[in-house]
Amino acid sequence: MKKNKVYLFSSSMCPDCPRFEKYLNDNEIKFAKFDISESLGALKRFLFYRDSLKAFESVKATETIGIPAIILNEELAFLDLNDIDESILLELKAHE
Repeated sequence: MKKNKVYLFSSSMCPDCPRFEKYLNDNEIKFAKFDISESLGALKRFLFYRDSLKAFESVKATETIGIPAIILNEELAFLDLNDIDESILLELKAHE
């Protein structure tokens, strides 16, 4: 995966995932979507981020999956839309 990208990791079985996709679309943010329940490759990518990014520490501690997740620049993860403030939103919009 390349830097300067926005990724959405989701699952077709996840009831919260459509809200994240709608948020990105409504804010005209270009993103690549990876459904971890449809592709082993997508699951492996997700697990790499889940195992390496600090934002997932609480998820791992509670033994939950951690989707939906928005990944920015392969460095930041957002698991709650309330964590995306105006400056983060501008940064998400700036990436392709």
